[in-house]
Amino acid sequence: MSLSIDRRAVDLLLSIVESADAKVAGAVLSDYHANSAEKLLAANVLRPDGHNAAAASLADFEDEPVSLSWSSERNGYGYFSPSAGWVDVPKERMGVYGVDFPVLFARLLVGLDIASRGGARALVPRALWELGDARIGRRPQRVPIWFARRLSDRRIWADVADAARRRPTPHVRILLTSTPSGRLHEPGLPGHLVV
Repeated sequence: MSLSIDRRAVDLLLSIVESADAKVAGAVLSDYHANSAEKLLAANVLRPDGHNAAAASLADFEDEPVSLSWSSERNGYGYFSPSAGWVDVPKERMGVYGVDFPVLFARLLVGLDIASRGGARALVPRALWELGDARIGRRPQRVPIWFARRLSDRRIWADVADAARRRPTPHVRILLTSTPSGRLHEPGLPGHLVV
């Protein structure tokens, strides 16, 4: 069964992409975004990426995190609650999910005539990627396409601006970003169309 990625799922994905580690806790997905998470996992843009050794109490109606312990009798993780005894914590709630950037970029560029030298190449680790050159509309020359995230962070903006200075282009470059325009550190970048 193929699930389409709707606007709510895209908004969730963009918020995860903009987070510091581009990761989200399984408990957040299951408690608040179950439908969108299902679509993003089915589309392979989110993938398992470790687990948390703590969780919010499921039995004591508190938001305080509790440390999880392995129970060989229960063959799983959980914690002891004074009011409920041993509480099993499902694996999905403990999981951490990260953005699979190569899959995200492939889905982002579907339908574009991209010339690439082997896929996306990181220019600033975990912040800026060169995706390739695209033929946009009827333009005779290809336009370089970059993707950047977290452009509201002053340090990342400076790194992206530095990469642009080191890699000048004779024409405009398209800089795709997950950062909302109202949160950009600067209003623009010379020689770039920020989308």
